[in-house]
Amino acid sequence: MAPGKGTLLLLAFAVVVCLGSVSGTAAACTNTQKDSLLVSCNGSIKKGKIGYPSKNSPCCKYVRVIDMGCIFGLLTDKDKKQYNEYKIRNLRKHCSLAP
Repeated sequence: MAPGKGTLLLLAFAVVVCLGSVSGTAAACTNTQKDSLLVSCNGSIKKGKIGYPSKNSPCCKYVRVIDMGCIFGLLTDKDKKQYNEYKIRNLRKHCSLAP
């Protein structure tokens, strides 16, 4: 059986957490992380979509372990045409667990 999107996202999440733990700092972001973010948050960050993901969603869990500023810098012109840049910039704030 082929792995589903959830399995791949969980694997990417684990790699990011492990790399950050081993080095003591967050790893530099990659296009793979950017692509994982776009897949996991697709339902709420595509242009024309209303609202943000829930704080318990796979999207928010992923946002909390990656460098969103770095990820934003990797967005291509094609990504920017397809996804809402404002929402992507605000995911870190929205997904924060702080009150």
